Amino acid sequence: MAGFSESVLSKKLDDLNASQQSIQTLSLWLIHHRKHHVSIVKTWIKEIQKADESRCLTLMYLANDVIQNSKKKGPEYGKEFGGVLKNAFEMMGQKKCSEKTMKSITRILNIWEERGVYDKRQIAEFKNALEPPEKETPQPRKKMRKSETSDDKKNSKSGRDWAKAEKEIEVEGMKELHVTLSPRTPPGDPPEPEDLIKALIDLENSASSDAVVREKIASLPPEVSEVNLLAKIEGMYGKTIS
Repeated sequence: MAGFSESVLSKKLDDLNASQQSIQTLSLWLIHHRKHHVSIVKTWIKEIQKADESRCLTLMYLANDVIQNSKKKGPEYGKEFGGVLKNAFEMMGQKKCSEKTMKSITRILNIWEERGVYDKRQIAEFKNALEPPEKETPQPRKKMRKSETSDDKKNSKSGRDWAKAEKEIEVEGMKELHVTLSPRTPPGDPPEPEDLIKALIDLENSASSDAVVREKIASLPPEVSEVNLLAKIEGMYGKTIS
């Protein structure tokens, strides 16, 4: 085997191809010169940085062969590669590799995890570096309309419509604007029995001979136009009227 030098290493990396024989031959040479592992791994990561997608995959196969086959002779390569692999996977992720290449890289990571080459925490870091998890798009918060208060929302959910009223009141000699909310019957709903009775009595007791008012009374059904028939309303509303 040729002696180690950076120029020889560069030449061998230039001659590396994707064939199994080429990868295994260079792997054996690197393992033989493992005392130069620091320099070798630095050169390897530089090659990853400038390589295209296909070349990156070949270099990753080389690293895999070196890491796994050097374990029996020492942990040097495993530790040294472990310090740069996250950066290498980030570079590959930025290259927007094809689905086929990504599957091949993921297969290597799964093998490392199964064989305990690197622990689960490191494997997770490598995978996240290769394919960062997509961030969830925050959902825009629903803005409450200025005219809608929290009480308005609460009451609208319960099916009641609320009328907002402003009243000026005096508190300890000072006038303040007081806002109150009162329930308002939704359109189409029948009036409350008490309100209906009061309106009828007021109309009958009215001294007014206004033709319009009388016409309104005459147009009402018998059950509500005559006070003595108001008892029938009880069945309509389920209330006792007295």
